[in-house]
Amino acid sequence: MPNKIDCAGCRNPIVAKKHLQCCRCQQPYDLQCANIKLNQFNSMAEDQRAKWKCVVCISKQPKTDNTDTPARVGVEGVNRNRGSAAVSLQDLLEDDRAQSVTMPAKDLQLLIMEVRQFKEEVRAICLQMELLNGTLAALALRNDESDKKIEKLEVHVDLLEDCHADSMNILSRHFFKSTQHVSSIRAPS
Repeated sequence: MPNKIDCAGCRNPIVAKKHLQCCRCQQPYDLQCANIKLNQFNSMAEDQRAKWKCVVCISKQPKTDNTDTPARVGVEGVNRNRGSAAVSLQDLLEDDRAQSVTMPAKDLQLLIMEVRQFKEEVRAICLQMELLNGTLAALALRNDESDKKIEKLEVHVDLLEDCHADSMNILSRHFFKSTQHVSSIRAPS
């Protein structure tokens, strides 16, 4: 039985042998996640397949110098300053032009992978939160049990203090009577 290979992009098993392996991270990708059509794959030379990089590794590469890029002066919706965007997200959502913009396949694939990664991180955080909630609930239960034990111990301490006071009173009376009795025996008649 051949080894099962899962696509690093969609995590589904790669059924056909036709897939690409990233030359950097060595992760396999099915043709759909690699954004390559079957005819493109078939026309790729072996050295092209061997040099292929996934979008994750491409995105990790240092960005190239853009000093020769002309400045876009007066272009609507472009913020040339650092900080908040010139156009708000609400404006973009309401703008009909923004909804008709298409994203290049590589960017879309990268976005999908980032969303998947974000989703996994959120799942991990949710699991941690569930564990913390369970731990907090157990601690709250132990705290309640400790409070009940403290209340019982306080009642016992109060009873012991009362018994001690009663015992001291009884002993004082017996001592006083004993002292009187001894005094009366010693006294000359």
